[in-house]
Order: sequence, then C-alpha cells, then structure tokens
Amino acid sequence: AAGGAALPERLEERRYACRQGQCNICRFEVGELRGKDAPLGDGSSVQQRANGTIVSEAQLAAEGVRFLQVGGDWWNKCGDGWLNADMVFNRLPGGILCEDWRTGRLITRLVAGQGLPFAAGVFDVVYSEHM
Repeated sequence: AAGGAALPERLEERRYACRQGQCNICRFEVGELRGKDAPLGDGSSVQQRANGTIVSEAQLAAEGVRFLQVGGDWWNKCGDGWLNADMVFNRLPGGILCEDWRTGRLITRLVAGQGLPFAAGVFDVVYSEHM
C-alpha cells in the first residue's frame, strides 16, 4: 500500500483499462462492487460501488490518503496523500480506489452529483479546481 500500512484483508484487487501490458489496479472490499465486469463498446465501465457502501477509513489510511481532489481531470493528478476523483475516469468502476497505471497516483471515478462514498471528516483537505 502507498501509505505503508497493511491493506485490510478483505480487499480484492482487479486490473482495469489495460494498455500495452499496463493496467490500473483497483482495490475494494468483497461485496462493494455491482454490475457486469464487461465494458461498453466505448470502453466505459458499468460497474459501480454498491449502494450504501463507502470506502473504509482503514483502506484510506493504508493507501496513505489524507486529501481529496474533486474534478482535477485525467491530466491533473495530485501526488502523495491525495485521492483524485473525477467522472473522466470512465473505464474504471465508479467509487472504487484505483492506482493509475501511468503515474501510480490514486484515482477514482466519481460523479459529484451522485454523492461521495466516504464517511464525513475522513479527509484533512478537499480541493476542487474544475467543477
């Protein structure tokens, strides 16, 4: 895990949106993901976080996440300690933490109007630049 702590034992790891042998690595608890594991014709994922589930504080801590950036787009990913959330990551399951294959930075696909899958107060900073 990026934060150095051990990841919770119940986490499953899957690879998404692979290109040239490189994949985004997504981690989530068993039972948190719903939808078919088959992308649409444009490559978009139909998988989403199951209703009522949130990213656990234990997973955020193990991944070293303390900050959230909302709406940074695919090119503007903050580094260590940040989770970068945007709807442009459409090839990933919604609301699931993933490691970007290009940068190693943490990303998640979120549509802000649909709510955020985190407990209140888990981030030290929430930043938005392009909303």
